[in-house]
Amino acid sequence: MNGEPQSSSCTNEESRNGGKGDCLSEDLESNQADPVSCRKPLKIPCGTPTLILLTILGILVNCSSLLIGVKSINDCPAQDALPIYLIASGVSGLLKIPFFAYFHIRKNSSGSKTETLLKRIYHLLIAVGAGLFVMGSIAVYQDFPSFHPGDANYCDKLCYHYAFWFISCILIIGFLVISILMVAMLAGLALMCLEYFNRPVPKDQENNQK
Repeated sequence: MNGEPQSSSCTNEESRNGGKGDCLSEDLESNQADPVSCRKPLKIPCGTPTLILLTILGILVNCSSLLIGVKSINDCPAQDALPIYLIASGVSGLLKIPFFAYFHIRKNSSGSKTETLLKRIYHLLIAVGAGLFVMGSIAVYQDFPSFHPGDANYCDKLCYHYAFWFISCILIIGFLVISILMVAMLAGLALMCLEYFNRPVPKDQENNQK
């Protein structure tokens, strides 16, 4: 023992293996130990409960969209795009969940070709979801259908109401987020202006003004 402090991760690794030298400590950097044997353990992200909650919520919402779209595929002649939108949105949403969880857990990017490919696929799914959202918004707000079977503009009530409130909630949440960000930016600019105009004047400038 040299009396110098060692890293806690390496000390724990040595205590588990019953000796020293199995893990590269911070005070020995002369390649006496194999640096590959001193790897950081996989840490559980601090936001794991939030990740689990968002994952469960995403699975429930996207499965609901998929099932309702399949159920009403032939029950909405007034808006043929609505069931298709719900099915495509549910499928793309379910495909995005594993990517979202993976990139949330693995925050430090390795830069490998596999991870780059996964990022491109994830971004492609996000773009597809945005395009589907635009298509669904046009189909929902274009015309209000009838809920009486046999009418020319008939559409299944559950299908239309689900798509309407799903899209409306996303728009409302997006509007609130943008509004909060704009208010925060304006408040920050106002504080910067107040700080600029209320800053103390240097003495040499005061003498020049006199």
